[in-house]
Amino acid sequence: MRGFPVEPETIATAIRIGNPANWEKALKARDESHGVIDMVSDREILYAQSLIGLEGIFCEPASAASVAGILKMKEKGLFKGGEKVVATLTGNGLKDPHVIEKEYENKIKVIPAKFEDFEREIES
Repeated sequence: MRGFPVEPETIATAIRIGNPANWEKALKARDESHGVIDMVSDREILYAQSLIGLEGIFCEPASAASVAGILKMKEKGLFKGGEKVVATLTGNGLKDPHVIEKEYENKIKVIPAKFEDFEREIES
């Protein structure tokens, strides 16, 4: 596969597969749309995931990578203003909850799975 790592190391499990089934389609879509394909770091993915979370959306790291890419391209000055930019978030954060658990292990509070306990927690 041209230009794609065989075994990428990343927290994003859907990207870590290393041999995407639709790589050729992605290249075709990039070319037809005059788009860009780039790489982002795990840190950039986690940052994007946290920004997305501020909107109430819990997406998986691989989905957050699309937003991380947009942020990276904005930082590089790719956008002039007025463009339409689309980020597809297809995976729920529950696909890879261990990523968030590991990143925020000292800030996560586990409560019993009972409504009364949850209600008590949010009221306190």
